[in-house]
Order: sequence, then structure tokens, then C-alpha cells
Amino acid sequence: MNRAAVYARVSTADQSVETQVSRLKALAGQLGLELPEDRVLVDAGVTGRSMERPQFDRVRELVQSRSADVVLVTKLDRLGRSTRGVLEFFDLAEANGVRVVCSDQAIDTATPVGRFTRTILAGVAELEADLTGIRTQDRLSYLRARHRETGIWETRSGKAVGRPPRITIEVLSEIRRLRESDGLRWAQIALRVHAPATSCRKWYSVWKRAGSGPAGETGT
Repeated sequence: MNRAAVYARVSTADQSVETQVSRLKALAGQLGLELPEDRVLVDAGVTGRSMERPQFDRVRELVQSRSADVVLVTKLDRLGRSTRGVLEFFDLAEANGVRVVCSDQAIDTATPVGRFTRTILAGVAELEADLTGIRTQDRLSYLRARHRETGIWETRSGKAVGRPPRITIEVLSEIRRLRESDGLRWAQIALRVHAPATSCRKWYSVWKRAGSGPAGETGT
């Protein structure tokens, strides 16, 4: 019986991977694959822009050692949002005779069409991530200009939320990086930026809600 490894990822710790995992376990059963519990690998609260992730590193180890015959994921962007990084993973899998299946996008590297499709979709995943980054920067620029003019921050609805004590736009950007890219806990973030953890959490939530620009552009 062929051996499977399942990989699931979410970008923030408050998201759940349970849906991904349950669907992939069901798929492994449908394909008649052996799936030990220690081959269900999850990175929670880790950005897909970095290809260096603890459990994804474990997936690569399984592929390189040929300890797995099939890797199952729900979507291509769960593997990563870097075209080069994702394609390098596919090259590693191909070199070691490991099949990669993305269930929601009908990508199966055992077929020529699947191999072609994964190349196209890897580019699309990176483009979407780049566009999100551009919209986020536009929104932050708008908030910065608005804050300089009025001393007021606004949520997406336009409601004034006042001036955040000790949390400047630069500190907020650092909080976002520490939370989303480094996956730190609120207590750890508070120590890094020298602000109360409750304030860090509160103004991060405000920033997440303020996800549209002045013209109603979506920022997430």
C-alpha cells in the first residue's frame, strides 16, 4: 500500500486547519493510501511566503527520504505563495518519484495535465499574494496620511476609533510582521514593541478590520 503524507497550513493562529485535515484524510482513504497519524503535518499561524516552516520541512524530509509516496494538500497555495519555492518542491517530489495531489484544484502530478496546471497555478498564487500586499500598503499609506491630518484612525466602516496610545503606524506594522510572519504570541510581541499585550491585540484587530482603502478597495 502506498504511503501518504498530509500537509495543511493556515496563515494566522486563530484560523482552523480542521476542515483541510478532515478532507485530506478522507481523500487518502478514497485513494487507498496508508496514512499514519504522524504523517498529518500542520503549520498553523505561518505565512506561505516563507518556504521555511517546521512541518513543511518535515514534508520535504519525507519526500527526500522517499518515506512517503504521495503528498496531499487542499490547494497549491497551502504549499506556499512563492512560485520558485513551490516549483522547487514539485521538482524535489518528481526527482524522488513522489506524487503530489491538490484536492480542490484537481492537480495530480501523476498526469501531464496536472504537472502543467500546477505550474500555472503557482504563478497565480504568487500574483494574488503580491496584489494583497500592494492593497495592504495602500491602505496603510492612507491610514498614515489620515492620522497625520486628523489624529484619528478609522475602521473599514469609517468609524473613528481615536488615537491609539503608544501604538504608532510603524509599531503597528511591526506588530503585524511579528504576528503574521514570525507567528509570535501576544506576550512575546508586547515585549518586542514595548507596549501592553492588550493594546497590541486591540490595534492589530483594528488594522485587520480596516482592510479597505478610501475607495473601498479590499485589503485581504
